Amino acid sequence: MDKISAALICGIVGLVLISTIIVYNTWIVEKAPEHPAQETLIFNDDTSVTNNSAGNLWLRVKVDKTEGEEEAEVISRYIDSDCWIDGQDGWYYYHEPIGFARSTKPFAEEIRYAQANAKGNGCFRLNVEAVDQAWLFTVPTDGKEAFELFKRENEAPGMIAL
Repeated sequence: MDKISAALICGIVGLVLISTIIVYNTWIVEKAPEHPAQETLIFNDDTSVTNNSAGNLWLRVKVDKTEGEEEAEVISRYIDSDCWIDGQDGWYYYHEPIGFARSTKPFAEEIRYAQANAKGNGCFRLNVEAVDQAWLFTVPTDGKEAFELFKRENEAPGMIAL
């Protein structure tokens, strides 16, 4: 073999190796995307609430603040659209009692924290409370009234909290 043939073979082998490295780094290796701290947590799962008890339940939900976080902004097409009602007290109330094996409309599509306070871990906690219609002596017109009636009835002297 002469020197020219050896140089050509070495050049071809070098080009194949370089091409293999480029293909491997471009298409095969999955690199983790570099994201700044997220300001929005998007739900991929359904955030509806299902009643697994025998009674008709009035429901309310709120986003619990985590340590160091400001209050969250809840984004949902079902809030204030005759499904979930903003009670202006940190709670969102469902507009009707939910019967056995029934579910609410989803609570939220997004939870937003201020960009400066985003920790990047994507954690938040939803606090859900329920009042059974049978616990109330009066029929409420909405979820907020149901919780107010429950609180008043349990504060009365001689009443036993359930």
